Amino acid sequence: MKQVPLKEFFQQVNYDWEKDVDFFKDVCSLSKTRARPVSIKDAFEDSPQEFEFTWGMEQPFIIKAFIESLEGKINYFEIGTGRGTSCMAAAGSKNINKIDSFDILEPKHKRKNVVNFKEVQASNVDILKGFASKYSDKLKSNDREDTTMGIKLHHVSEYASFINDENNRDYDVCFIDGEHENPEIILKDYLISNKVMERSNNAYIIWDDYYPDKMNVKHVVERVVEVDKREAYLVPFRGHLFGSKNRSTEKDAGVVIMKLK
Repeated sequence: MKQVPLKEFFQQVNYDWEKDVDFFKDVCSLSKTRARPVSIKDAFEDSPQEFEFTWGMEQPFIIKAFIESLEGKINYFEIGTGRGTSCMAAAGSKNINKIDSFDILEPKHKRKNVVNFKEVQASNVDILKGFASKYSDKLKSNDREDTTMGIKLHHVSEYASFINDENNRDYDVCFIDGEHENPEIILKDYLISNKVMERSNNAYIIWDDYYPDKMNVKHVVERVVEVDKREAYLVPFRGHLFGSKNRSTEKDAGVVIMKLK
């Protein structure tokens, strides 16, 4: 598969990643940090941890860059909310219209989570509220019912009713970051994405976690490219902006951008 290294990809879509550094510090602080040991002073005074980007945090920059490279108002559909990183990246895009994200966890289910390097009990709704508290006045958002910053979170039990609704066939970008091992479920995610993009003139899927030697996303993606004759290219990104002493710059793995229409 053709590969487009991250910085070359940014050049192709005319995206200046440095202008979004502060925005993505906030996004990744909410959704991509891991618990960090703290000093006695920090533990008792609840001092904020200084944020630094780490290897792999380049991913949400890709989401925003790609959305903003497309013309018109963009509807964004996601399989696999995680902690909401890509939802927030999409919400920060200047041409976003609406965002719907599905996950195996209930949106309001509180669980052990990490926000700004500290362990907390928080749901995905809680995390989005933290995002909204800082950006509700800075970003335009769709005022649909039961949304936060234009983002509507769903449980996978809602799939059938959502997909069967004729009003939900106009999504332009689908981000697939759900199942990684079971090929049948990965393929099902692809078919769901096709369904909700039926009436779009700008139909693209972004596949996360394409690896040459682990998981099964790669095998499904390559089969789809072959059978459905899809145009696709790989964007390796981990370590391309934010290095690590113990990890090299990524090659042959990353996200795949696939054109449907």
